[in-house]
Amino acid sequence: MNRPLPFHYGWLIVISGTLGSFACIGLAHFALGMLLPAMGEENSRMNSEMLCGQPSGILIY
Repeated sequence: MNRPLPFHYGWLIVISGTLGSFACIGLAHFALGMLLPAMGEENSRMNSEMLCGQPSGILIY
């Protein structure tokens, strides 16, 4: 038989969405370190010039 959950099902959705957002943001920070040297060579820019937009992206989230 189906037993009801001891809490509302909506909380599962909220928790999974929050964990998914944290995982995406965290993995994006690690990926930036790998991609930054290749992007700098292609665009002939320094790392400091390319990282100027990162704090504004963090503030949006």
